Amino acid sequence: MGQKVKWTSDPSLAQAHTAGSKLTLVQPAVHERYGVVSVAQPNYWGIHLAAAERLRETLRELDARIEQVEVDETDTRRVIDPVLVRDLYFVGASLAVHTVIGAQHLVMWLEQLSPANTGARDLGERLRQALRRLGYRKELSSDTRYARLTEIVNMRHAIEHPKADNVYTVDPNGWDRVPLTWIASGRAASAFEATSEFLREIRDFAKACEERRKGKITLQVRRGMKVENPARKPRRL
Repeated sequence: MGQKVKWTSDPSLAQAHTAGSKLTLVQPAVHERYGVVSVAQPNYWGIHLAAAERLRETLRELDARIEQVEVDETDTRRVIDPVLVRDLYFVGASLAVHTVIGAQHLVMWLEQLSPANTGARDLGERLRQALRRLGYRKELSSDTRYARLTEIVNMRHAIEHPKADNVYTVDPNGWDRVPLTWIASGRAASAFEATSEFLREIRDFAKACEERRKGKITLQVRRGMKVENPARKPRRL
C-alpha cells in the first residue's frame, strides 16, 4: 500500500481563474524519495498507437532483412540468425501489445462518451456496444479492418498466454496461430496497417461525438490545497 497524500487547505495559495480556463487533470503520488509529485494525465491511446507505428517501421526493416536471406535448394528462406529471430519476435510482440492497449484506451474513451452498465468484458463487444450507443452507422462484422483488429487481439492473447500449441506446431495450416511465424510472415504488419486505419477512423468519430456533446460545465473545486508530506528540494545542476 502506497503512502497516503496528506492534503490541507491553505487559502493563501488560492489563485483566481477566469471562466473557460483550461484545466489539466493530474494524478498525485508520493515519490519514495522526493515527496509528492502530481503527474498530468496523458493521451494514453495516442501514446500506445504512436509506439505501434514506430514498431511497424522497425518491422519493415526486419522484413527487408528476411528478403535478403538466400533461397536454398528446398526453395525456403531459413531465418535462423538468432539476432534476427529475437528482433522479429520482440518487435512484433510489442507491436501487438501496444496496438491492443491503444485500442482499449480508445474504447474506454467511447464508453465515457456513452456510459452504460452492459457488463461486457470482451474488447470487440465493448467497442460494438459503445459505437452503437453513439450512433455509428457502419456494421463492424462487414469491415475487414475490424477483423484484422480481432486477429491482433487474439495474437496478443497468445503472446501473453503461451501454450505448447501456440509456441510451436506441426500442423501445416496452423503456423499463423504461432506468434513468431505470424510476425515473420508479414501478417503482423498487414494486420496493423488495416487496424491502424480503422482505429484512426474510430478516433475521428469519437472526436466528433465529443465536440457535439460539449457544453458549459461547472466544477466544484477546493482552491489553495497544500500537501503535508515532506518534500525534498531539487539538487542544483
